[in-house]
Amino acid sequence: MEGVERNKVRLLSHNKEWENEFLQVKSQIETIWNNNILDIQHVGSTAISNICAKPILDIAVRVQSIKDMDVDSMRSIGYDYCGPQLGQDTYHLYVLRGARL
Repeated sequence: MEGVERNKVRLLSHNKEWENEFLQVKSQIETIWNNNILDIQHVGSTAISNICAKPILDIAVRVQSIKDMDVDSMRSIGYDYCGPQLGQDTYHLYVLRGARL
């Protein structure tokens, strides 16, 4: 995924490869969190065909237990853990290391 520089907005024409990237990342997450996963969805503008999108892959993962999220394994495949979001302990953020946000 190409990413977007901080404080910038960049839209690209839809790219069919975004779905393949999602499937690759989904497979990695399933391998790491296996039995803790309830659902994984490709969300955001890159998930919608035929529209322009920011080249950032957004993935929502629903887990059975937040305490059983394997943060270290996510770090081992290149993700930084940003902790709880929106002032709630039920929303956690991981960002691909080196991604330009």
